[in-house]
Amino acid sequence: MISIRMALIHEASAIWSLRRAAIYKGCAGFYPDETLKIWAETPPSDQFKQTLASDCYVAIMDACIAGMGMLNLQSGKVDAMFVGPQHMGRGIGKQILTLLEKLAREQGVGKLHLDASLNAVPFYRACGFSGEQAATYQSPVSGVILDCMQMQKILS
Repeated sequence: MISIRMALIHEASAIWSLRRAAIYKGCAGFYPDETLKIWAETPPSDQFKQTLASDCYVAIMDACIAGMGMLNLQSGKVDAMFVGPQHMGRGIGKQILTLLEKLAREQGVGKLHLDASLNAVPFYRACGFSGEQAATYQSPVSGVILDCMQMQKILS
């Protein structure tokens, strides 16, 4: 059973560890190893920790954090969608994204947008996102630059 709730600030370390493991597992083969290392190993910023309490949702499974996703309701931006390697393929990412979409609709957000890492493009397409615009994403934490795909979804 999976439950999804707002992240708590004291969970920042566990959430960052999940992010690190998901980057290494999910993005391997899509980006150079050195890029993955910089992206994954840079410590979390204070802004990341502050954003947890307002924008971050975590999926809990077997009493541990199994996945995460962030939504900025002012801009409609989805960010930092990660599922732990041991929980990948169980629909956790889709459940988190479904909740983020529901929250956005409730707040009158008409469109979501995101910068999808190359490995995540098929996932977002399967969830109804579209977009073919190749772009680059610069991590605000590590400064690493990643090729990505700009995608969006109109909410009805």
